[in-house]
Amino acid sequence: MDIRKDKIEKLGDKSWEEIALIARDLEVRIEHEDEDARQLEKRMRVIKQVLYENMQDPERMKHLSSKFYVRLNKLMEEMESKLKKYRADRQEFVVFLRIVLGKLKKEKLVVTHKLDRRVEFGKHKEDAESSQEEE
Repeated sequence: MDIRKDKIEKLGDKSWEEIALIARDLEVRIEHEDEDARQLEKRMRVIKQVLYENMQDPERMKHLSSKFYVRLNKLMEEMESKLKKYRADRQEFVVFLRIVLGKLKKEKLVVTHKLDRRVEFGKHKEDAESSQEEE
């Protein structure tokens, strides 16, 4: 078993408030000075702040839309590829997103509208199938 994956899964056992503290303390920094790097860094900071504010309210995290989970997955994939461009050895932001996704998996998303679930997970499935075809 991958040690890193095991640690991420264990962090998924933490409360939303504890994960929010991880978000608060997470340093988002890219060591490049080009405009794309600055924009990416700003975007990561905004995402981190939004997640932090949401996770401080555990009731809010219990009633998430399936869109949130799907978009977070897409965001993680996008961040992985963009951070590889900068050869970021410590992709802490991506690891943090994996922790949040792991927590969401353990919490079992509650989808109140069946159509919402079908549409969003259908989109996610199509995206996964199209990315496999590209490889």
